[in-house]
Amino acid sequence: SYEAYRTSTKRIASGIERAEEAILASTHPRKDTLPILVTEFSSYSPAGIYAANDRQQDLWKSLVTFDLAAELLRIRAVRYATFWSLHDPFSGQDDSSLVGLASTRREALLPQGQALALLARHLGTEVVDSTFQVGAVRSLASVDREGGRLMVWLVNRELHETTAAVTVRGASVAAVRDAWVYGGKGPQDEVPMTRQVAPPALSDGGIRAELPPCSVTLLVLGLGPAS
Repeated sequence: SYEAYRTSTKRIASGIERAEEAILASTHPRKDTLPILVTEFSSYSPAGIYAANDRQQDLWKSLVTFDLAAELLRIRAVRYATFWSLHDPFSGQDDSSLVGLASTRREALLPQGQALALLARHLGTEVVDSTFQVGAVRSLASVDREGGRLMVWLVNRELHETTAAVTVRGASVAAVRDAWVYGGKGPQDEVPMTRQVAPPALSDGGIRAELPPCSVTLLVLGLGPAS
């Protein structure tokens, strides 16, 4: 249920983290470089794991997919991950089950596709450390050192607006270049949207971002000299 997701403090990819720990604890001669390949990942299924009245692909399930992808990026040993799938391979051109990232019938990205697009289109060259979770807000950060940009994604799982304080260690922030929000009318919104919004102000090197309910906010920060 959305309530279980909203209040959870557990990592969705904890099983893969345990696999990484087992590899590092082994005596394998290449354990430090042995890769983990995730052959399929998704959070949505039209049957089975969800209640009968909550089986549509919607905003909250796409937030779970985003969280899962973000966690996979944090795990050093994960070198490859494939989302299953671009579209439902079993329904043909009808595409009636709306399982995947995109719908040929709607000619549009579905919620999971929009959530992952906000991640993939802005991902830098390196994932850097960030606070995993504060309250109901989770984060991911990625840097583009050559372009002098730091991308920060903030997932607000609350059903109300939340303020997040963002500070950067090891570099100064020269400006908040861009901001994007993926969200909708509530957890079960089947047609959420991604939109560009006015970036929050920079104050004393930090940022206070207002996060809409049930949303992902992306901040693109311009970096100054290392501090």
